[in-house]
Amino acid sequence: NAKLNLTSNDLNIFGIDKVVLSLKNKVWIKPGGNRITVKKNRDIIFDGLITAGKTQYYGFDFSFNYDDFKLELNQCDSMFIWADYKESKRKGSLVRTLSNIRSLKGSIFIDGSNNKSGIDTSYNEYPIMESNTSSYVFYDDPSIQSGLYKRDKFMFVIEPFSMDSLDKFSNDDINLKGLFKSGGIFPDFSESLKIMPDYSLGFIRDTPKDGFNLYNQLASYDNQIRLSNKGLKGTGTIEFYTSTAISDDIIFFPDSVSALAHTYNNKQQDSDP
Repeated sequence: NAKLNLTSNDLNIFGIDKVVLSLKNKVWIKPGGNRITVKKNRDIIFDGLITAGKTQYYGFDFSFNYDDFKLELNQCDSMFIWADYKESKRKGSLVRTLSNIRSLKGSIFIDGSNNKSGIDTSYNEYPIMESNTSSYVFYDDPSIQSGLYKRDKFMFVIEPFSMDSLDKFSNDDINLKGLFKSGGIFPDFSESLKIMPDYSLGFIRDTPKDGFNLYNQLASYDNQIRLSNKGLKGTGTIEFYTSTAISDDIIFFPDSVSALAHTYNNKQQDSDP
């Protein structure tokens, strides 16, 4: 099940289901096509899936560096986080978040480079994942408001970040800072992604004191904004010319707003605005 390239000395091994790199830290790889390439000094090149604690990574051109005892995420299409499943009565139950992080590049430090066996249990911060470029969360899945939030305009851009203790973090530890771009619904603003009650990545925040302009200043909005796999929603006040609407459940679409208002006022005016 192996072929040795006599020119490069690369060893291509076939029929590999899984390679465990750290049993203690729950780090292993599942290569695509059940194939890995072993290079000099036990370094490995592969495509497929990486599991590191409560995170998973899918992509291509991954590599394992034996001396540094780390994985390089050269072309990671998507990263998933496994959250603590609070609705389960069974201790330790996990559920995969509905959102995934796209276009991630970085490294996973499996354990200390001098602790490859995991015998020294004082390295509690491992495994550690460090991203070194911006990554993205999109909300264009058909299950989210029929896929109206197109990824070319509507996205959350995550700044380079670091996560440690990948095998034992809690839901509340997830705090991914970045920039939310709503495609003109609101002005772009800085925020942090967290694990929402529906197990998607999103946030709940209040508008600034003076509110936010809506749709390039056609209207204004004041109060709470919520982002999750339920869409971009809010609870608050919308002012449009001489009308004011207050609702507990507002849905913001790329070109319109849907809401059931419990209060609506429209002031009379003497002339057109």
